[in-house]
Amino acid sequence: MISFLIKWKKWILYTVVACFLGSIAYVGVGAIREEYTPNAAVAKVGKETIKYRDYQRALKNANETFSSQETEEEDNLLRKQVQQIVLQSLIYENTLKQAAISMGFDVSNMEIAYYIQNNPAFNTTGSFNKDTYLWIIRNRLGMNAAEYEKGLKDAKLAQDFKQTISLVAKVSPKEEEFMKTVVYK
Repeated sequence: MISFLIKWKKWILYTVVACFLGSIAYVGVGAIREEYTPNAAVAKVGKETIKYRDYQRALKNANETFSSQETEEEDNLLRKQVQQIVLQSLIYENTLKQAAISMGFDVSNMEIAYYIQNNPAFNTTGSFNKDTYLWIIRNRLGMNAAEYEKGLKDAKLAQDFKQTISLVAKVSPKEEEFMKTVVYK
């Protein structure tokens, strides 16, 4: 056995070094690929991550509504502000959604189906058109049906929780008057 190891020591060393370098390269390429893919994390909220593709999609929607006639420097500053606002809104919505789930809120599939079927964008002939629905979410929004419906469910959870909090946290006129006297003196 020892004579075998002595005879083939160079090849065994080359094989071990090659395996070691190959594993390092494999891990490095995997890390780089994960960092620059659409599934890369932009932010982490609780146990969930906000994916780069979701951020890009929201940013694209915000930029479509945004039109600027300022100078290039002002335009770049405004775009950076829009990017920050979009990321903050994604984090805010994700936080509300997680809080809603932890408090036991739920949105049924029936509510989502009702919303989709009554959305005027998908009603071309006066009734729901599945082909139009699929075409719009695939070509205009860049999603599949499952992603779109999950996004709707998450948004509805956040909205329901926000409404509940605003109903519970109403300030009475006496409390408002007290806050004015204490805070603004």
